[in-house]
Amino acid sequence: MKMNRFPIIIYVVYLFLALFLFIILEHPFLLLTLLPFVAAPFFSILIFRHVVSQLQFRAYCKTASVDMRNPVLFSVEAKNPSFFPLLKCELTFHTENIFRPNPINQVLNIPLNARKKGVFEIPLEAQLPGMVTFHITKISVSDYLNFVTITLPETCMAQIPVLPAPKEFPPPEKTVSSEGEDEVEDNSNHGMPSSDIKEIREYRPGDKLQRIHWKLSAKLDDLVVKELSNTSVLSIVLLPELSRNNITETTETLRSLMEYFIDNEQRFELCLYQHADCSFEYILVSNRDELLDCFIKFYYLTLYEEEDAALNAFFASGQHGSSIIQIKGTEFIHMDSSRTVF
Repeated sequence: MKMNRFPIIIYVVYLFLALFLFIILEHPFLLLTLLPFVAAPFFSILIFRHVVSQLQFRAYCKTASVDMRNPVLFSVEAKNPSFFPLLKCELTFHTENIFRPNPINQVLNIPLNARKKGVFEIPLEAQLPGMVTFHITKISVSDYLNFVTITLPETCMAQIPVLPAPKEFPPPEKTVSSEGEDEVEDNSNHGMPSSDIKEIREYRPGDKLQRIHWKLSAKLDDLVVKELSNTSVLSIVLLPELSRNNITETTETLRSLMEYFIDNEQRFELCLYQHADCSFEYILVSNRDELLDCFIKFYYLTLYEEEDAALNAFFASGQHGSSIIQIKGTEFIHMDSSRTVF
């Protein structure tokens, strides 16, 4: 609790002036008016402490994500369930992008009405992709006479991922390994098919011609197809670099590539490199609904200064992928497991 000296001094001076007038004029009515002012500070602080103990604050964002260069709207919910309002509540907050931390504190004064839940909206424009954080670092409330100010111990925080704007670019010339017989050439959405036959079943409309077992179909006089087993390694691995110098361009290229493969019904793995402990995390992506989770994890990775740190660590640690696409800035480099560029 902080005592505000200037309002207290002004109040005391006012009381002494009133007392001086009472002594000079000797009027009993002045004494009656003076008594409530003497008792007011006591009741003000007593009611104030009761109200403060019931206050509740929450920060949130109404949308799960937002595209770059669109407005972001953070909301602060202040709930005062008591029967007494508070006229002065000061919120100290800052907003920052995790990729570019530069917090600048701002102050917002709000009233707290009795038995009501107030919602206050704070808009800003997202110019760059990344995880944008809205953080209330201090909540200060003052009593009715502004004699004391209490700083609440709790703080509030809300986050929203800002997705990069997709851009047009020429698609990769080669996305899937195409060596071997028909079974290997079949680009199944479930991964990189091997030459092992898992089972034989009847032909269904929509099955590819390469899957038809022609010899057995001729013997049975009915079309049957081969179900192939799949390897655990997918054909496409996207490996984004988190170089600090071009992280915005990298995120834009990454989103464009991911949407390209999804639109062309090619499943792929996103390989995220954590520079802090030189670890890798693989995320299997098959539809647009999974993009948001991928970017949330991507935004929490540590940035670094090197240009090819993820690629060098990928091959040095023995990671595998039949088709690796390194993404750095506006370029993407397509190579195989031997680091040969296509």
